[in-house]
Amino acid sequence: MLPGRGAFLGMGLAAVGLGTFWSVTVAGQDLARTMLTTAGLPEDEVGYWAKFAYGFVQTVGGGLVFLFPDQSAPASGGRKLSFCIMWSD
Repeated sequence: MLPGRGAFLGMGLAAVGLGTFWSVTVAGQDLARTMLTTAGLPEDEVGYWAKFAYGFVQTVGGGLVFLFPDQSAPASGGRKLSFCIMWSD
């Protein structure tokens, strides 16, 4: 017996979510470097803070959201409001 449409939809959404997560994780240090350079930080400090942002802040933040997903949503107004704000830019 084949799985229902809901299973395929769920698998597709999971694939998009994992792809997005890993894309940001892999590109995290370069994204931080670009942001810090744009903000005008001196080049010798950009490398240090980009590594710090990638190695510590991104890892700890991702771990906390992984462990406490429901606690992170109310701080930003809830999941629906967070989603609307994310797509309003």
